[in-house]
Amino acid sequence: MFVPPRTSRGGGLVLFWRSAIDISMEGFEKNYIDTIINKNKETEWQFTGFYGESDTQKRIESWNLLHTLKRKFQSPWLCAGDFNELVRGEEKLGGNKRSHNQMQWFCEAIDACGFVDLGYSGSRFTWSKHYTSSYSIWERLDRALCTTDWLNHFAGTKVVHLTCTTWNHSPLWIALSGIDPPPSSRPFCFEEMWMSD
Repeated sequence: MFVPPRTSRGGGLVLFWRSAIDISMEGFEKNYIDTIINKNKETEWQFTGFYGESDTQKRIESWNLLHTLKRKFQSPWLCAGDFNELVRGEEKLGGNKRSHNQMQWFCEAIDACGFVDLGYSGSRFTWSKHYTSSYSIWERLDRALCTTDWLNHFAGTKVVHLTCTTWNHSPLWIALSGIDPPPSSRPFCFEEMWMSD
């Protein structure tokens, strides 16, 4: 499943899964891919891949979209991706300070959806921009958020900020606890070519 990029230079969402996973595509647009895992079973849960608006004037639309997605299902929910926003000022290094109101609107959306942040290991930031003048900006824009009922099912889940040298975002590796991966003839390897246009 691939959602077309927002511009010719990249952006957009893609979702890969193994054929052994019982996944039902529930909807997608330029800013999200919404799925149900194990639909109509006792172990049903929702996964949403999310991309927040990069334009600060339109960012409130992203938070309204989260509210809409929350109302679609009552299943335990994991939502992960590039939210294009910070929760607090310490999630940024370099550049202008983030507006308190911008961060507050995101925090309110997180609270309204009943989300908790799964945290992470690895680099403190997931996005960077480097200028020729040796000036750089780092931010934590990518994260994994879940509802408490999802966390109760997958309590030991770990999120790792991977290193990527060909893209300005760090991919998130979400290792779900309580799910045994299907046997594979070779281990999973993230291919950097997936990040190219």
